[in-house]
Amino acid sequence: MNAIDYKRVRDGSALLTVAVVLGVLVIVVGAMMTYALNTPYVTRRIANQIRAKNIAEAGANEAYSILATNWSLRHNPSAFPAKDFRGGRFDADVQPIGTALAIITSTGIYREATAVAVLDIRNHNASTNETSTNNPPNAFSYAIVCGGQMTWSGSGLTDVSGGWIHSNYKYKMTGSQVISGNVSCVNEIWSVGSTEIRGTARAPNWKGSSPGNVTGGGTTAPVPLVPIPNIVLDPYLQWAQANGQVYNGNVHISGASDYVVPGGVMWVNGNFKWSGSGRFIGCVIATKDINFTGSGPQVKVGRLPAFISRDGNIDISGSGNINGLIYAKTGSFDKSGNGVIRGSVIAANEFRKTGGADVFIYEDSTPTPPGGGGETPLGGDLVGVAGWQQ
Repeated sequence: MNAIDYKRVRDGSALLTVAVVLGVLVIVVGAMMTYALNTPYVTRRIANQIRAKNIAEAGANEAYSILATNWSLRHNPSAFPAKDFRGGRFDADVQPIGTALAIITSTGIYREATAVAVLDIRNHNASTNETSTNNPPNAFSYAIVCGGQMTWSGSGLTDVSGGWIHSNYKYKMTGSQVISGNVSCVNEIWSVGSTEIRGTARAPNWKGSSPGNVTGGGTTAPVPLVPIPNIVLDPYLQWAQANGQVYNGNVHISGASDYVVPGGVMWVNGNFKWSGSGRFIGCVIATKDINFTGSGPQVKVGRLPAFISRDGNIDISGSGNINGLIYAKTGSFDKSGNGVIRGSVIAANEFRKTGGADVFIYEDSTPTPPGGGGETPLGGDLVGVAGWQQ
């Protein structure tokens, strides 16, 4: 190859390299321009989708509020009209299922975006209202009452001091759990393993080792539902406001010092947790979950309840003692700690006890609103959210 040919090859390679680099740059710049042009559109679509979801949830919440006020409206589609809301529109549909359940499906629309929210609703006292007895049992005369399934698992003796335990659905025992007390159940008592009920029991149906494991005798007969009390909480909120004890957001109290609630009632718009080793003196009402993990006891004030969860669950895993009413208005109750509960437990949904030996000492815990006087309403519709499907 002579010098001229070599120069031509070199120049051709250089031109090819430049062409390739330019081509890559064109592709990169084109992709960047496409991304830059599309980003506002994509961002706008995501924002609109979020707004549509919020609108759908607003429609579901409004339908839930209507049902909580008047459960019979679940059969009336005209009670849930489509509405304009914050620049969009929602349309809620209610599908009744039997006497106790309903499904709310709410569609939210914002510009080109559409979203759906699905909510399961339960009336915990529906069966009582629609097939009622003239004199329904008083929940406050029981040591423990739940509207859903009651489950006892683990080992050791749980002593309820001869009081009564009741489930409006099913009662199940597993492991080597021993109950010292009396049991009644609307549907079925089911025992597995070496469990034992040292008292009397009453249910229309039996399963497993029951009623053979009931030392005081098992009676096969219909059992009436025990209405979950619908305690009006407004007086407690007003009392907490008057004493500066309303907290917006989650509250967690710990430490070795005693904690005294001014006025006796603390209202928490959120979750509440106690993990202290000192004494907690007062009543807590939380709109969400209550978690008691501390070794320090809760001390009752007058006839105020101990703990009330309005829309959440109550979990007792600490070793501290508790005195007073524990009330999950629409949720469930769990206990795994070994502290003594003196009072009563009422949960609209499930009751779950795990772990070893335990003591429930029944004490009439019918609450009196702060400030004195006032009646505690019983029965009636008690409508709560069973769960969000989407």
